[in-house]
Amino acid sequence: VEDFAPTATLLEDLMSGSANSVRDKFMISRLMKSVQDVNDKLSSYSFGDAQQSSYQLWLDDLCDVYLESIKPVIKDTSEANTKARWAAQATLWLTMDAGLRLLHPMMPFVTEELWQRLPGRGTLGEAESIMLAPYPECQEKFIDEEAEQHMGTTLKIVKAFRSLRSAYNIANKDLTHFFVKVSGEDEAVANAQID
Repeated sequence: VEDFAPTATLLEDLMSGSANSVRDKFMISRLMKSVQDVNDKLSSYSFGDAQQSSYQLWLDDLCDVYLESIKPVIKDTSEANTKARWAAQATLWLTMDAGLRLLHPMMPFVTEELWQRLPGRGTLGEAESIMLAPYPECQEKFIDEEAEQHMGTTLKIVKAFRSLRSAYNIANKDLTHFFVKVSGEDEAVANAQID
């Protein structure tokens, strides 16, 4: 992401544009839900539950799902992929920024160090330290249940692929081609995620 430069209106730019895919909308929606959940849990002094919600955002949503789904998009530097690549980078940057600020009360030193290393830090007129940065707040208009349902369908397909690879003892390093037939409502959902 060396060629990515965040802007002060990055979230609005991303969500108002047409470049974002279902996976980008999914990640922003999960981010907003996690922000809401962590804030609710911190308000009710359920610190362990707040930490668990942060953990789920980072491990389950960001690392396990989103990062894996954007690898081909980020690697493709062709002109035709410029908008999709920017949307993936913007979504990743927004999620990491808000995710680090969300996790900061529970892991102050590590999050400060990582936040300082985000690309473009110090160019937006933001706080000098994560301690002084505003704590994330949920923007409900970016919660997208449809994108989450569509991504759920995609994850079921991926799980089926992984199960087949395991059943046939195919190593992860071996390139495998799958042919998928999806019908009904899920057909449009699966086709929308092909890129």
